Amino acid sequence: MLYIDDGQSLDYQNGNYLLIEFNFENNILSSKYVFIHFFLFLFPLFGYHFYIFFFRFTDAARFGTTEFIEKIVFVGLKKAPSKIETDDIRSVEFKYDASKQLLVLRKPTLALAQEWILTLKM
Repeated sequence: MLYIDDGQSLDYQNGNYLLIEFNFENNILSSKYVFIHFFLFLFPLFGYHFYIFFFRFTDAARFGTTEFIEKIVFVGLKKAPSKIETDDIRSVEFKYDASKQLLVLRKPTLALAQEWILTLKM
């Protein structure tokens, strides 16, 4: 999971943030937005203050960002892929170190403001 907001204001309380879930399965890495609005209620009871959080899933992101993923590192990959492609059929350059079982993608040009799929062709 990756959480992003403006880092300055309290606008996240109004849904101005991104919460991104990453999944790697069957040699496919994907990103998916998770939208959660939360509400905090504070109430006094017997001289104590209690906080109750309520979460509600929604279907629209409100935080836009122009940031891109700079690097992706896969650890423990037993062999090098023959090719790596994005969901728009664009090839991604990579380096594989067999002795460390390490695959590194530099500048895959994947926007954080969009959901995407990256396929490792084995």
